[in-house]
Amino acid sequence: MKRSMQENIHVIPPSNKTCKNLSKNLSAAAVLTLAAVTASSCPFPISVFAVSDEVSVDFSREPLIEEQESVFEDGISVSGIDISGDTRAEAEAALNGKYETLSAQEIQVMVDGTEIPATWKTFGLYWECSDILDQAMLLGKGSGHIGKYKALTDMEAEGSDFTIPCGIDNQKIDSFVENELTPLNCEAQNAILSHEDGVFTVTAQVNGRTVNTEATEQAIEDAIQANNYEGGFTVDAVVDVQQPAVTTEALSAIQDVLGSYTTDVSGSENRKSNVRLGASNISGKLLLPGESASASEMMQKRTRDNGYKKAPQYANGQSVDAVGGGICQVSSTLYNALLGAELQIDERHPHSMTVSYLPHSKDAAISDGYKDLKFTNNQEYPIYIESEYRNSQLTFRIYGKEVRPENRKVEYKSTTVYSNYPADIVKYDPNQPTTYKSSTGSRHPSVKSYLEKIVYEDGVEVSREKLHTDEYSGSARTVTYGSKVPDPVTVPEETIPETPAAEETPEEASVE
Repeated sequence: MKRSMQENIHVIPPSNKTCKNLSKNLSAAAVLTLAAVTASSCPFPISVFAVSDEVSVDFSREPLIEEQESVFEDGISVSGIDISGDTRAEAEAALNGKYETLSAQEIQVMVDGTEIPATWKTFGLYWECSDILDQAMLLGKGSGHIGKYKALTDMEAEGSDFTIPCGIDNQKIDSFVENELTPLNCEAQNAILSHEDGVFTVTAQVNGRTVNTEATEQAIEDAIQANNYEGGFTVDAVVDVQQPAVTTEALSAIQDVLGSYTTDVSGSENRKSNVRLGASNISGKLLLPGESASASEMMQKRTRDNGYKKAPQYANGQSVDAVGGGICQVSSTLYNALLGAELQIDERHPHSMTVSYLPHSKDAAISDGYKDLKFTNNQEYPIYIESEYRNSQLTFRIYGKEVRPENRKVEYKSTTVYSNYPADIVKYDPNQPTTYKSSTGSRHPSVKSYLEKIVYEDGVEVSREKLHTDEYSGSARTVTYGSKVPDPVTVPEETIPETPAAEETPEEASVE
């Protein structure tokens, strides 16, 4: 604490004390003047001795009263706290209190709208007071009374502010980001399309997000520096957003029927069951622009475990029972719906023999390993495939966004080049009677045909394209007749018993 001039000047008569450590003898007026100039800045008391008619000034560093604890001079502040007149302990306590309070201040880290709380302590806030307080305490305490006086005068006029060095622990920031923020990462979820009662409903997409750890750590460090260690703040984590493959916007565009086709389903109940199952496995398929699909894969393996049953199908030019028989009608019906939608056909095969439910060259056979129907969505928008089985009829519809002109129509025409039925193969069974007759196999013509795509605009043909030419093998029916010659019939001789002759009586003899 500063002393007034009167408090620092002690006049002692010569009879009470002899002069010790006398620096200089001056006139009384000079001494009093010097004392007045020095008193306010001198860190120890000035003793003035009266020696006869002269006055002596003792600048001894040993005060006549007990020296008080050092304090900070006026005009000194540290990190915004005025410590003028404070002892070192008082200043240190004030500064520690400030930063302990700061340690508890909340910092909000936002992750895509989700608030994750933290504090300065979370990020390992630290500070160091000692060196700064040492420097501040030295102000105004230089050597020499004139130097001290000048330093104090300058300090009072200009002030002196120190800043406590603070810092954070980067490893704790890294740990916070890893443990608190990255668990909020989530994968993108596709929008979902459903179709019920003729109405499409879209369940909105969910975007994926990934916290960019390196960029987020840097963002937190930058925010701390910008805040200048002064209080709470909010900082946004750097989040990388991932759009799902199927967006709400894309699915919302699916409203129009681009192509459809219906075939009649006949045959055994097992065959009808296979057709229903294969079609249902395809129904609901969504195909994005540029995406391809396989009818065989969508229908799944034709096994009993997958629900398929034994029914007739073609094999080696014959109709035989096999698990999954009938599924070619599914792929063939789908093929014609795809043609109507004008989607890109990548692979298609004819049957080995003609089928009854479609014109020639409009079929598409499926056989594990070497025959498949593959296609690609060559449109700008997704397509949705739907099947319906009702009253022994199978229908496929291809939905999407219609962008073709209204005046444009497409027709697919089947043309038969030739069709020849082979003659029946006749066999005779010598073990069956001539009245016996049976047939095996089915009679199919040997056919060559092709399919054309014809485009009309305003009812006028503008293009005609041959898509493919097919040849179907014929198959003959085998008819077996009985040829067994019946054994000759032997009629046994008839034995007629003899009638014994009647004996003559005397009377008869006499009559003759």
